[in-house]
Amino acid sequence: MIKHISDAAAGFQWVDIITFSPDELREVAREYRLPVGVVKDCLSPSHLPKAERIGEVVFIVTRYADTSSHEEAETIQSLTNKIAIFVTDTHVVSIHRAEASYLNILKSDWEKGKQYKYQSQEHLVNKIIDETLRTYVQILKSLEEKIDKYEQLMFDDKKTNTVIRRLYSLKRRASVFKRLLSHTKDLIRSYNKIAGDGDLYGHDLIGVAESIHEFADELSENISNLLNLQLGLASNRTNDIMNVLTLYSAFFMPMTFITGIYGMNFENMPELKTSYGYFVALMVMASVASGIFFWFKKKGWIR
Repeated sequence: MIKHISDAAAGFQWVDIITFSPDELREVAREYRLPVGVVKDCLSPSHLPKAERIGEVVFIVTRYADTSSHEEAETIQSLTNKIAIFVTDTHVVSIHRAEASYLNILKSDWEKGKQYKYQSQEHLVNKIIDETLRTYVQILKSLEEKIDKYEQLMFDDKKTNTVIRRLYSLKRRASVFKRLLSHTKDLIRSYNKIAGDGDLYGHDLIGVAESIHEFADELSENISNLLNLQLGLASNRTNDIMNVLTLYSAFFMPMTFITGIYGMNFENMPELKTSYGYFVALMVMASVASGIFFWFKKKGWIR
């Protein structure tokens, strides 16, 4: 267990804990008088962002975007990491399994004497949630760049399948972030109600969360539009191929018909005995093909 304790000028402590062991979690619960069952369950990977009061303790779950996640990752657990926060009268206890760079920055600022900025536990908690929200901005900007890249490849016939597959993967990721940001907005509203009028800093967070959520929603919508456009282009290419095949069929169908008639080899077929029957048949076929060609040309079906 890695524990970092910081004293605030406002008279409370911020305790940041990185832990993996259930025994260590029980020790934390006992030391800071936290609900044992909730602490043991706080790092369950399935939790979504939420805020609730349990007795005298406020329990908060938030998730931040993992910038090191694999580009093929599409689940909440693989795209984000979880932080559990417990708020008491004297402590703010944050518990997580992995290093969070933005928390390290906050702790570094704290050690440089900037802890005076946090006038209450609510102020610190809102700052943590604020920085959590901003981790999504970098990921969403990266998605935006990839969308622009695949948009440029959409008209390359050789990469159609790759583009569709990649765009679908991006849509899954954008949908996950959109869902988490929606839950985070609900978390902020719930925490504002719990904190009451004493929380002067939480109301600004709603605007930040709304802005980032709209960004994720816009990306998801853009990807859907690109997928629809890509499928439309693929359908048009299929139609073009079918048109060409239909034109070829129109040319050869009359010739096939003539060939079929004179290929039946009945004995009483006078045309088969003529000296110039073969050449006449070819001329008829050529005339029919020419007639079809000029008719299609007039209709604008052949350019």
